[in-house]
Amino acid sequence: MRDREYEARKRCGYHLVVLPGLLQTAEYAEEVLKASPTIKPEQVPEGIALRMQRQRILFEGGRNFGFVITESALRRSFGSPALMVAQYERLLHLSTYRTIEIAILPDDVPSPVVPHEFTIFDDSLVHIGTVTKPVTVSETPDVHSYISLYDELLQLSLKEEDAREVIKRLTEADH
Repeated sequence: MRDREYEARKRCGYHLVVLPGLLQTAEYAEEVLKASPTIKPEQVPEGIALRMQRQRILFEGGRNFGFVITESALRRSFGSPALMVAQYERLLHLSTYRTIEIAILPDDVPSPVVPHEFTIFDDSLVHIGTVTKPVTVSETPDVHSYISLYDELLQLSLKEEDAREVIKRLTEADH
């Protein structure tokens, strides 16, 4: 049986193209939102504010977060090199919290193809991001499929200091 800390950390997102909103700087979020074909320019400021407000959950007590991020999502540039360095530095800072695990799925590791992002909540709910609107899954077999997929992606990923090394290399490349 898995221990409670592992179970708590497993609540995650898997993002293919951009970094998870919970980890974004305001400047990175602005560039991502401006690049979205579904967001109107006048919606960008509100989108940034909402994203920044949601990030408070990272620091509330009693919660743990785990993220599997593809290396290609890290390398995808949104904005200037200085903006990307600030984003990488935020990731490095957040990765030092014991309640936040950031794992990097290297590009050269064969892995399942996941056509969308997903976030797992409490082994009973999965939030799936789609192009038009989010979908929520709560049926046990479907939720367990996402948990198994996350476990597989996490096993294939670099964790802790190895993940930080990847981020540090990207930071140095953009300096």
